[in-house]
Amino acid sequence: MTKKYRTPDGYTADIAVFTIVTEESKPFTPPDMSLNLLLIERAKWNTEGELNTEGGKWALPGGFVGVHENALQAAVRELKEETGIDCVHMKHFGIYDEPGRDNRGWIISNAHYAIISEEDLREMNANDDASAVKLVNIHDVLQLELAFDHRQII
Repeated sequence: MTKKYRTPDGYTADIAVFTIVTEESKPFTPPDMSLNLLLIERAKWNTEGELNTEGGKWALPGGFVGVHENALQAAVRELKEETGIDCVHMKHFGIYDEPGRDNRGWIISNAHYAIISEEDLREMNANDDASAVKLVNIHDVLQLELAFDHRQII
């Protein structure tokens, strides 16, 4: 029997984590506040010692959905694995399925967002396939070299 429809090569979840960063100001003046986005720097090498896809570029935290989980469960797991951040309320906001968005094949991604207090991000640290994690002012995010189609997702 001939297959009438092509199936995707992978299914991922990406997470845009936003926070308001408060900066010290002069006494008796309101603090300076700015919207920031949490990004990871993708490790140059994967766990098998091979060059990592889009390694060295900045990206939203995320990864592949496991066979026994849905995209939201994968988003929660990936955020914890890559940044150490846990117990976050996330909302789904879009599906990204353009062929060619990932050079590993036709990868469909469910994008999620979370708004987290600055205090809850103080303990973040890079783990898994993230070599670094940082907060980036929203005005500076699009100046970075971003992985995959994360510029569009942001």
